[in-house]
Amino acid sequence: MYAVETIGLTKAFRDKRALDSLDMRVPSGEIYGLVGRNGSGKSTAMKIICGMMSSTSGEVRIQGEVMSACEASPRLGSLVETPGIYPSLPAIENMMSKALTLGTVDARHRCSDLLEMVGLEPANRRKVEQYSMGMKQRLGLALALLGDPDILLLDEPLNGLDPEGARSIRDLIVDLNRVRKVTVIISSHVLDQLERICHRYGVIKDGRMVKEITSEEMEEACRGGLLISCSEPDRALALFSEHLPKMKVSMLPDGVIRIDGDPDASAIGALLMEKGISVSDMHTAARDVEEFFVDLMRGKTVVDPTCCKGGSC
Repeated sequence: MYAVETIGLTKAFRDKRALDSLDMRVPSGEIYGLVGRNGSGKSTAMKIICGMMSSTSGEVRIQGEVMSACEASPRLGSLVETPGIYPSLPAIENMMSKALTLGTVDARHRCSDLLEMVGLEPANRRKVEQYSMGMKQRLGLALALLGDPDILLLDEPLNGLDPEGARSIRDLIVDLNRVRKVTVIISSHVLDQLERICHRYGVIKDGRMVKEITSEEMEEACRGGLLISCSEPDRALALFSEHLPKMKVSMLPDGVIRIDGDPDASAIGALLMEKGISVSDMHTAARDVEEFFVDLMRGKTVVDPTCCKGGSC
């Protein structure tokens, strides 16, 4: 059973589909990074999942339970787009307003603890309308944590934060996941921030799920290797499969052969020369993580590292 699952989730606005049969599966206890360009459907998906918006068709399941249109699961806390705050009130009063609605036990103490957790001072009577964007994001996160949710949806929670602030929020998210076992779905344009905390990624393009991939699979796809361009790639591939049985050998879509790990380039060049296969290029390369995700968001084919063992994909 998944913490969050969408099946064929579709949202149409007149003649435009913001979501187009989106299938998304978030395992319990993981941090799931939702990646996509502006307008790809990330925020729309999050709004439907947390009950802020109805879908045109499809299902949302929270811990296996099918949710009705605009139904908010009590197991889920969310920070989607602009936090729902009262600008004329200080942070503690914003927190108390929601805590009393939820029936939180020992509400003021709980609100103070959460504000301190996200780096805000409970005793500060400054109105929220005077807060910076980063401070509002912190307050929004504290509000999302009221009710001790099992699942947390965070849409661009690092917006407006300086590097130190981003790091503290990132550490808080990791702590919630590791210590309290909170499942987190987080979207961000800052890919290097996601890379530091996520267990799994979902890449959206034009409202559809392009690929769901674990952090281990992503690292494997971007890992360094030896790239070889030669006159007879099919023959060379068979040759490597025979002579390098312990190496992972694959052929990329452009006919370039990739040998992962740390192969002996001089020995490989000598083997090809001995068999009469000429080499036009041979070099080591590691794929940039950002480039990997950008290619997926553009709809480019990305070689699956789990399917190219000794053959062409």
